[in-house]
Amino acid sequence: MTASTEPTKPPWWEKKPLIWSISLLHGLLMLWASLYLLNMNRTSFDEAQLIRWSFIFKQSLFNKTLLGERPPKENFFFIDVSQDKQLLEVNDGLGTIAITDRTKLGELFDLLSRFPDVYDFVVCDIIFDLKSPQDSLLAASLAKMPKKKTIMSAVYFPDSTGNLQFVRPIFDVPSALAVYRNSKNGFFKYRLKIDSLKLLPTVMYENLHNGKFEEKNGFYYCDDQLSLNASILDFKILSRDIGGTDGYPKATLGEMLFGRLAEDNDAAFMKSYFKDKIIVIADMGGEIDTHDTAAGRQPGVLIMLNAYLSLLDRTNIISWLWLLYLVIAFTGVSYVGFVGMTFTRPLWLANLQKGSLGSTINRVLGVPMMLVLTTLLSYFIFGLHLSILLFAIYFAIIERIIRTLKKRYEQRKIEAETNRLSDTF
Repeated sequence: MTASTEPTKPPWWEKKPLIWSISLLHGLLMLWASLYLLNMNRTSFDEAQLIRWSFIFKQSLFNKTLLGERPPKENFFFIDVSQDKQLLEVNDGLGTIAITDRTKLGELFDLLSRFPDVYDFVVCDIIFDLKSPQDSLLAASLAKMPKKKTIMSAVYFPDSTGNLQFVRPIFDVPSALAVYRNSKNGFFKYRLKIDSLKLLPTVMYENLHNGKFEEKNGFYYCDDQLSLNASILDFKILSRDIGGTDGYPKATLGEMLFGRLAEDNDAAFMKSYFKDKIIVIADMGGEIDTHDTAAGRQPGVLIMLNAYLSLLDRTNIISWLWLLYLVIAFTGVSYVGFVGMTFTRPLWLANLQKGSLGSTINRVLGVPMMLVLTTLLSYFIFGLHLSILLFAIYFAIIERIIRTLKKRYEQRKIEAETNRLSDTF
């Protein structure tokens, strides 16, 4: 009689301590991958839809963000320049383009430069890349603005060869990069730093709150705390919230200058409109600088403002509680992905899971649903979405590999049993 070839040792997927150890290590690897993906400013179609619907649900149910109330309306004043334009000749007078009225802007900044202690900060999201004959007053006024209380937008423009060039304003005024990268699914993430350049919300945060955002050894830090460089924005101020009797105060540039005449003096006017406020100057009436977001189409300046608010709310900070949550969640997801669902099922569910419909239910109850729940809980508790599409694809491959290994193991087991029986007889 020959020796039995039946496997004597249980396969690795039946050794629970080993599986839990592997799942923990795999969960830590998933954590690292999640942080890497979060710092990329791309989102997949599936993630985009999940972000949209969870945002709509949160806004509809709570009418506010879960991270806190909306910022007080007395903290901001919006000046819309979309109705205050002038024509500028270009190409040696062969054509004209519309730019913001530089004379009116000069009057506004002349006023702001004389009362720097009244307001908190001025954000001017207007691209000043071309000179005009009406620049003298504006240039002189901007030169007198407080450097720590003023920021203007700078952009990347393609040159004649197609390479991107960093274009700062033509005026002597602090500026920072104001860009947002849209995917085909819309805008969802905002980066705080690109290479060595800090973006406008980051510089605004540093100036207003004596903060510090930096990169060290491949990691990002905000005020010496571990931070994300790109995260999905939780929009606290939307375009629909601005203007009207109940919204954040807003006026056109022309209305502001006309309202100045109604006050006894400029000091009274400044205190009446801008006392302790962040003044936001931008073109908010057109479609040129409007982008698809989780909250619908929003002006670019509101994307930057909400990025600043995310820094203020510390939603970019990587908390130890969030890391612990992800380690536990990813360890559980890994365990399910390696061994399958092992909970005791009620009879009705066991019967329902038979046949082709059952295989579909098993897939829904497995890794994909756990990944969706993981990112939803992360969003509603910590304000951070996770990138899960690549994980779902990865686990689909892992599950197929494990099923193949199990099938081969069972075949070897049957062969061993057959050989044992044949040897017996």
